[in-house]
Amino acid sequence: MNLRPILFLAPLLLGADETEGLTPAELQAQACATVPHNGFRRKVAYATGSRRNAIPQAYSEARQKMLVEVTAGFSDLRRAAVERHIVDWKHEYENRRACASVELEVKHIDSFERESQDLERDIAALAKSIVDAMGEDPLLQIKAPVWANSGCVSEVGRYLISELRNQLARQPGQLALLPPRQRSWEAVELSTVLTPGAGTVVVSASLRPPGAVGATPLPGFSFPNDLLMVEEGERGQCHSDALIGVQGDGPTMSVQLALDTNDGQICEGGSIEPLMRLSHPAHVRIFSIDGQGDTLLIYPPPGPDPKAPVEMSLGTFQALRLDSGDEKLVVVAAPEATALGPLEDKRGFCRLDGGLQPGLFGQSVAMTSISYRVNPSGTGACAAVEDADEKIKAARAALEAVEPCTDR
Repeated sequence: MNLRPILFLAPLLLGADETEGLTPAELQAQACATVPHNGFRRKVAYATGSRRNAIPQAYSEARQKMLVEVTAGFSDLRRAAVERHIVDWKHEYENRRACASVELEVKHIDSFERESQDLERDIAALAKSIVDAMGEDPLLQIKAPVWANSGCVSEVGRYLISELRNQLARQPGQLALLPPRQRSWEAVELSTVLTPGAGTVVVSASLRPPGAVGATPLPGFSFPNDLLMVEEGERGQCHSDALIGVQGDGPTMSVQLALDTNDGQICEGGSIEPLMRLSHPAHVRIFSIDGQGDTLLIYPPPGPDPKAPVEMSLGTFQALRLDSGDEKLVVVAAPEATALGPLEDKRGFCRLDGGLQPGLFGQSVAMTSISYRVNPSGTGACAAVEDADEKIKAARAALEAVEPCTDR
């Protein structure tokens, strides 16, 4: 519930004469009182300077004092979720000195702590179910978590996976967990999908043994949207799988993609080497799709179209952030070339006008996608890239020059 309107109406509810006739000093004393309303916590801060600067500074410092007290030891994501419930209460300004107070309803603190404990317990239970299900398989790799329907990288999911790694490390047994940027086709693969609803987010998980067609579902769990700031219908920033028509494994074959990112994210300027694995040789089409849906065919090269081998590297390239969306790679694999439909005669590096669409292929094909986010250089933990602007400009010019796909 948004408390801001209630707090702004408080003087009316308490009586219109509450502040009438008070001197500036009395008004400031009321705004700066440290005793909160019943059921709230309050923090007060002061700042000096012009009215324009001092009042916002005082509010900012009051909010920080509240966060330090309430969210000590929290991750940035959980801290931001709590901060949404902090509301500005009152401020006064006199003689170049500002005072501001903020409040946080205690019920939000109590419910957040309870829901956080529930989430920690659920993640621990998932860790145990993973270890139990793996049996004698000692090696586990975790795919980047994604939003349901879209297949886009989930920032909230990255937080959950980080906590899951901590819980897995506490489990008894000989489980070996691959670091985020390492990949192995000999490892059991864990996939996690987040489905945001009106009030809760459902987390689904599954394990896929090496070379298997299909995956084994694991017990999932749910948590309140508000706990980690998830909006209903959240889908991420990539071009959605639903718009592309990604349909998963085929009836007789499977395809996997592995990307050496940090749980779906990589710094601009970093190198990426996508790897593909098929259950058996097949005719393959591989696409790169940006956040706006612009689609490039990047494999196979011009000429004959032999079946791709079971394992193949797509080559190494430098990650550049060309737009605000996330990038996506899509693989379509078919036991016979005719199952590729209108793409059977498409080859070479070209632009696919109209992009991929649902129903473009028959049921015999296997499809998969993997999305990743390129974080700008010089931000956060990403080092600055030399001549980044020039490299991005050159890359954009090269992409604009790519010709439309034709039958070859």
